[in-house]
Amino acid sequence: QQDIAAKALLGLGPQAAAQALPELTRNATSAFPSPWAFQAIASLGPEAAPAAPALLDMLRSPGSADFCRTALALSGVPEAADEAAAILTRRAVFGDSYQRSRAVEALGVLGAPRGAAVLAAKLCDGRYGPDHRAAKALKALGPRAAPAVPAIIERMKLGDTDTARIGVLASIGPAAVPALRDLLADRSVCAWGRGDAARELGLMGPAARAAIPELVAALSDPEWLVRSSAAMA
Repeated sequence: QQDIAAKALLGLGPQAAAQALPELTRNATSAFPSPWAFQAIASLGPEAAPAAPALLDMLRSPGSADFCRTALALSGVPEAADEAAAILTRRAVFGDSYQRSRAVEALGVLGAPRGAAVLAAKLCDGRYGPDHRAAKALKALGPRAAPAVPAIIERMKLGDTDTARIGVLASIGPAAVPALRDLLADRSVCAWGRGDAARELGLMGPAARAAIPELVAALSDPEWLVRSSAAMA
């Protein structure tokens, strides 16, 4: 019945959800929460602030596992989103394997740039293979993931061919262009790294227009991989 009620409140719109916020908060922080309660709270945006303390306490709880839904509910409250990002960052680094993967995903749902550097570290840690959850979360952040650029660029310089990383810098957009231009123009970097830089610029499209001089110069690069990537870009 609580599930049906929460879904009905979501359907009635933000005004109804605001009036029922105390009940929605109790449901979301209960032992058996309704997924609709989190969505109804999220629909309120900044007006969901009264629910934030209870949701943050739940996120801090050692037994908490519903990171993504809680992150969604907090995503519209800026101050709470920053605090949630700090909690999830700690989970992504120090939690068990399940918590780490769920926290990485939740950071993307949350949309707070504070966790971007941690997500980049997870993405660039090649010990456990490609981290597609971290890549997905960074792509969800888009331009707000700009703090992740330096770590990803360093991995590219090493010739890292992690497929999970494809498109991440392109999703960040113009903030990644200067570093990609420098990387593409640096002949001391291996062909894989420069080729990847050209590919990311191409995936970015018109937002990478400033890199046209470097892409044109790369068409005469001595490495075939760089030439072909620049041509496709």
